Amino acid sequence: MTIGDPEWALYEAWCASGNTAQPFGAQSLPTLDEARALAIVHLHAAVDSTLAPILSQYATSEVSSWPVQLAEATTWLADSTAPTPLIDSLCGGTDKAALCASVIAKGNAYSHVSGAVFAWRRACSDWVETVTDVAALSEWNPQYPQVPYAA
Repeated sequence: MTIGDPEWALYEAWCASGNTAQPFGAQSLPTLDEARALAIVHLHAAVDSTLAPILSQYATSEVSSWPVQLAEATTWLADSTAPTPLIDSLCGGTDKAALCASVIAKGNAYSHVSGAVFAWRRACSDWVETVTDVAALSEWNPQYPQVPYAA
């Protein structure tokens, strides 16, 4: 459309009524709820990528067995008559007490690291839920250990 086209007067009237033309290909900002939802998706991805160097060393099925390994190891060290089918399978001729101690040490180490990451996620989630600036949410790129309100 150019000046002089029949639609030009309609366009001028449309602009005069408070509308603003957007450049071709311009995207509007998402709603606040959409921006918050997307920020949480990005935050969860950042948590996963932060813990990936540890978790990628193990099969997913082994990681899912960690709570059972830890429970059995803790129980067995307190009572050597307690049943520990998973720990027994893992022993394979090695010293059961040493294996249990190793499982607990690794479990504690992972709890320490993951706990710090989860605390960061909680702080960032709190920020996401309280911020009202859609542009800030849309531009936010979560990076552990930076907390947005502390930046």
